Amino acid sequence: MSPISKILGGCRTLMAKAVTNATATGAGVDRRGGIHKIFPVSESLARFVGQSEVSFSTAMEKVEQYTDDHNLWNPENIEEILCDDNLKTIFDGQDKVVGVREMTELLLRHFPNVRTMSAKVKATGGGTIEKWGFNDIVKVSEPLARFVGQSEISFDAALRKLLDYAFDHKLVDEGVTLLEFPWITKCSKWRIRCDDTLKTILDGKDKVGNKELSSLLMQHFPDSSLHS
Repeated sequence: MSPISKILGGCRTLMAKAVTNATATGAGVDRRGGIHKIFPVSESLARFVGQSEVSFSTAMEKVEQYTDDHNLWNPENIEEILCDDNLKTIFDGQDKVVGVREMTELLLRHFPNVRTMSAKVKATGGGTIEKWGFNDIVKVSEPLARFVGQSEISFDAALRKLLDYAFDHKLVDEGVTLLEFPWITKCSKWRIRCDDTLKTILDGKDKVGNKELSSLLMQHFPDSSLHS
């Protein structure tokens, strides 16, 4: 019962705005996107994930998998994780974590290099950590611009347009309903079957699972600080 893409997709924005601006200083720019770049992490997160260096996306996947395996999603609130002793070690001792923003910000505390580099960028005027986020309107790629009908749009709005299109054209797995999308889904696994239109923005794939949807869409949101 996990809002998979809300966590592994929505959280990407909060992490990406820190990482991509940090790497804009020249400290190892990763053109694939900051969430996939491997960084040293805190001792507590290292113990949880079993490795001393990890990417943000991998860390989130491990948290998601652990939460699923131990049935820690609150059945009465699909945005809420009920923390056991292991999760408390990485979520600041909290009994519960609610929502994308809180979850991402707590996990980001375990990536000291990202936070330090981002702070340096802001302090030296080399960029702004708050360059863009969920609801900020930014310029997108030509394929996505054609799909949404505008050259600038927020990630949140683009994702909603994509999901609306998928539902309207009956391209989502049977059993997944719009009510299950406070952001994307509370279902553990589901897929979108890509028609020719969706293939233009989802890397030409015939099918896209919920775990990769947000990362594929994020490719159409280049951070301008990387190209300035």
